[in-house]
This record gives sequence, structure tokens and C-alpha cells, in this order.
Amino acid sequence: MKFLNPAYKRTLWSLVLIVLLGLLILLTSFYRVITYSVNEVRSRQLDRAALQFKERLQELPMPKRSDENWEVVEKYPALWDSMEFMSHLINAHVWLVMPNGRVIYTSRMPDEEKTAIFERPDLNTLRLDADHVGSEWGDNGVVLKGGNFHGLFSGLGGSWLSVVRPIVSGGKVHAYLHIHERVNFLRDFQLYLLNGLAISMAVAIVVAMGFIWVFMRQLTKPIELLSSAADQVALGDLSVQVSLPPVSAIAIFDEHNRIRHLISTFNHMIRRLEASNTEQRDFISSISHDLKTPLTSINGFVQGILDGTIPPEMHQRYLKIVGEESQRMSDLVKDMNQVVQLDGHALEYNFESFGLNQMVYEVIVSLMPILEEKHITIQNDGIAMLNSETPYEVLGDATKLHRVFQNLLQNASKFVSDYGVISISCQEAVGQDGAQYLLLTIEDDGPGIPEKDWPQVFERFFKADRSRNNRSGSGLGLYICRQILRAHGQQIWVDRSELGGAKFCFTLPMS
Repeated sequence: MKFLNPAYKRTLWSLVLIVLLGLLILLTSFYRVITYSVNEVRSRQLDRAALQFKERLQELPMPKRSDENWEVVEKYPALWDSMEFMSHLINAHVWLVMPNGRVIYTSRMPDEEKTAIFERPDLNTLRLDADHVGSEWGDNGVVLKGGNFHGLFSGLGGSWLSVVRPIVSGGKVHAYLHIHERVNFLRDFQLYLLNGLAISMAVAIVVAMGFIWVFMRQLTKPIELLSSAADQVALGDLSVQVSLPPVSAIAIFDEHNRIRHLISTFNHMIRRLEASNTEQRDFISSISHDLKTPLTSINGFVQGILDGTIPPEMHQRYLKIVGEESQRMSDLVKDMNQVVQLDGHALEYNFESFGLNQMVYEVIVSLMPILEEKHITIQNDGIAMLNSETPYEVLGDATKLHRVFQNLLQNASKFVSDYGVISISCQEAVGQDGAQYLLLTIEDDGPGIPEKDWPQVFERFFKADRSRNNRSGSGLGLYICRQILRAHGQQIWVDRSELGGAKFCFTLPMS
């Protein structure tokens, strides 16, 4: 069992102990049933033997007086030989007792037993006291199961079965036939166990152990594979995957299904770790590129100013470029910091009712230099919202949602060409829970996003078109939008616009 880990060794031993405990309970119950059955069977056997000898004795001539010696032993030796054989066969004591207590016949008994049971054995006259002769049980006699025959066998110990039958002739009791047997329950139990139960129990134990072995092997093999895979992951190998165990008859056990679920979860976790590592590498590559270009420009301009390559009349122009590049790096670091806070749930949200029109107006105004520079037109509800023709009240954190609108409109303005179009649409709707919400759509006539990239477009550091190096950005804007909307219990998704470009739809709860 070296392949078993300690936890499953304990489980295996627990199962073995449970099986042994079950067998112990079974043996105890079996012992009680056997002892009861032995008492019943042996009592009936003794009683049948007593009735047979009683019938044979009642056919013999009886003594005329109760104190007269019944010389049946001397006159009918064959009868007593058969009684002797019977007593030896059933391992019982057979006595013939006169009403006055005198014992005229006993089967073979050790002298120490005679001394412990009878009166006057030293005078070669065996006698029972009046309480044990049998007259107190009437003409039908008695069958006693267990005990010591009212204390007669207390000196010998053990439990005894006793049958007493009167020998009756002419309406008169002439003698009493006694048959007594010491019960050996352990001997009978062993006999029944060996003959009837031992083989069945041995087979049952072997089969049970076989099932336990197979069951534990089915459980431990996947655990070993998981442990080996975890060691490889700890060494940095994220390509490892654990094969799911086949669905077999043992799948009826809940632990088997849980292990399959554990392996599936483990494989999913490794894939997520590998994807996260890929994202991190892509992020470092993207950030390195995004930082390298402005840093190179800043370093070149500063060196040109310091060494006089750039004339003084051009300093203002190039210092402005340096400032813009510094601001772009500052925005990039700010985005990275916000992503860390979003992932760590460190941001606090102040949910309140506010006017959506004013927010959209402020975002458009903040982007007006870009819009005017590229001659971009805002269409549809965007005009109505700017003019406050259709006021909307929503519930949420105004500051965080401002960032969502700013990121989406900034992306749209970045990718549309000169004289392009950005459309803002707003529509009221009712959810399945009866709550009212706004469905907002921001779309443009730019190049759009390839449909194959839609599932990843809201992931961290993802850029739909990596070949366009002139496109600034860290690939964090859409991820930030999704995380903020999720915190509001809302959704955001991407689609293809009828204008030909990208289309982003998201919901906001109405107050």
C-alpha cells in the first residue's frame, strides 16, 4: 500500500474497521440466535427421548408399594444398555428416581459429580432431596431450559437443560425419569459457525476486501495524478493536464463524482493560470512597448535641449510633446492601479440617483478637442441627451460610471477616421424581475472588432489589433468598464454596428 497517501490509508483502514465491526455485530447476533435455537432443539430432543423411554418403562411390571424397590435394572439389562447408549450419545445424565427420592439408576457419572449432586453417595445409596424428585410438577412433568435445576447443579456450574417425566401406571406415579444435559453453547456455536457460516463469511470478507481495494484504487489513482501534476505546476510547468478517470460502475459513489469534479476544476485552474501568465506576458510586452516609445521620445528631446541640438526657440514645442508623453504614461499607470483595485475589490462604491444626461454631456465636453480635431459627429440620442430633451435618472456610482462612458467614447473616437460618426442610443426596458433599466448603445463607423475577438475583448491587456503600433493604450479600458458594471449588477457586450464599426451595449438601473 505504498502508493496510498496517508489520508487514503486512514480511509482504507476505516473501511476495514467498519467491515470488522459489522462482522462482530453479525457474529454477536448469530451467537444469540444460535443459543436460542440450540436450547429449543436440544430441549425437544431430550423431551422426545424421555417420552420414548417413559413409554417403554410404563410397559414393565410396577412395584406394588411406593417404598418397594423396583428391580427393573436387574431384570431388564437390555433396556438400560439402550438408555446408557442414549445418554452417551446425547451427552446427558439419565436417572430413574423413586418417589421417595431414592435413585435406582444413573448413567455413568464421575464420582465427584455424584458427590456434588446426590445425598449419601458414600453409602453407595444415591438419593435426591424432595425438592428435586419431580412430584412438585404433577403428572405431566416439566421441561426446564437453562438454569441449574433449582440449584441442584450449582456446584457443577454452567447452564443445564432438564426434562422430568413421571412413570405412571394405574393412575399412580411409580417413578420419575430425569434427563439432564449441560449446555455447551460455545461448542454448538463453533459447530454451526464452521459448518454453516464460516465459508460464507470467508467468501463475503474476500469479496468485500476486493471491492474495498478496487474502490480505494479508483480513488487514490486520480489523487496521485493530481499530486504529481501539482508538483509539476509548482516547478512552473503549466502545460500539465490530468486525465479524467473513466466513468465506471464505481461512479455510483459520490466520492468518485467529486474526484472527477476536482480534476476538472484543477485542469480549469491550470488553464486559467496559463492564460493569466499569457496575459501577464502580453501585458509586460504591451506596457514595455507603450512605455518605450514615450520614454525614448522624452529622453531624446531632453538630451537635445541639454546638449543644444534643439535650438532655444524650439524648446517650448518639444517640452509640450514631453508633457503629453508624460501624461500618457501617467494615465497608463493610473489604469494599472485601478485594475489592481478592481481585482482586489478595494474600490468603494457610492450608489445614489443621478442624472445621466449631465454625465454624458461632461464626457463629450471633455473629449471635444479630439472630436473637433477629427471632425467627429455625435448622432441620435447623444444630441437629445446634450439638449436634455429626454432626462434619465439612473442609480449607481456616478464617478465610476463616468469612467465607463469616458473609456467607451474615447475608444470610439480613437478608432474612427476623420469626419467619422459616433452614435449614442438609449432605450428604456423592463427586466424579468420587473425592474426598469436603461439599455445604452455606443457605436461608430470605424474598422470594428473582428468577431473572433469578441469573447476576449473585455479581458485584461487584450488588444484586438496588435499590428497597429500607432494605437496607444494598455488594453485595460474595456476590462475596467466590465468590472465597474459588474459591481453594479449590470452587463456589457460587443456587437457589430449597422454603421460598420464596433458596437458596445450595456445596461444601467433606473432610479
